[in-house]
Amino acid sequence: LNLFPRTYLTQKALAESALVHQLAGDDEPGYRQDNIAFMTIRSRKTSRGIEDFYFFRYPTHLHRSMPKFAGRESDHPSPPTSPWDVGVSGPFLRSHPPTVTPLDSTDRVIDEWTDSFPDDYMKRDPNKDDK
Repeated sequence: LNLFPRTYLTQKALAESALVHQLAGDDEPGYRQDNIAFMTIRSRKTSRGIEDFYFFRYPTHLHRSMPKFAGRESDHPSPPTSPWDVGVSGPFLRSHPPTVTPLDSTDRVIDEWTDSFPDDYMKRDPNKDDK
């Protein structure tokens, strides 16, 4: 990271990078993700320290070049009804230097973005430590 431009050497920028890397590895033919927008940060206090989660949303588009079998469209699942998918990057320890590697795993959440989504996500997080 020593060669990384200081402008982008922030946890927010590196959290977005971790999400993009995770999305690029998805095995969902016909989908592409672009125009990722940062939405908010949510934090929690744990035995490891204060952990930050970065929430992003992005549109999901279905390509029209779906594979065809026997002259018909494949039985590929329908695209999401919401125009936005949600990505959650983290947790990242606030006391550590910026990194692209979260403590647990970056999530791609196929869910509709709402203003209450980050709080709802933090409530359902199975690793939540209420200290």
